[in-house]
Amino acid sequence: MDTQVEELLAAFSDLRRHANVQACVGRPFEKEKRTVIPIGKVSTAFGLKIGPETDAESIEELIGGGTDTRPLALIELTPGGTRVKSLVNRQLLMLVRSITFGWAIAWLVWAVTRIVSEKR
Repeated sequence: MDTQVEELLAAFSDLRRHANVQACVGRPFEKEKRTVIPIGKVSTAFGLKIGPETDAESIEELIGGGTDTRPLALIELTPGGTRVKSLVNRQLLMLVRSITFGWAIAWLVWAVTRIVSEKR
């Protein structure tokens, strides 16, 4: 059991080394009197199977998880001021949300219509 706990802790420390913002977007850099600072988001999720029926031979069969890294914006520092440039396409995001909402409403109307017509 101690070996499995050590393997689990090693997996966590390995993840902290690899899943970070620098792996996603890089470090700040300077060019022609301006500094560019990349901004990113790192998300991590884990699962662990523990219980009386756990009969796995190794820790790899018991744990699972993953990470998601996304670049979000760039901050540009110049002698004339500071700018933030978003890397997220807001128009596309709103279009996808609108289509998804419309699809959900259409299915809801269809389901309610079907239930009401069956009761008559």
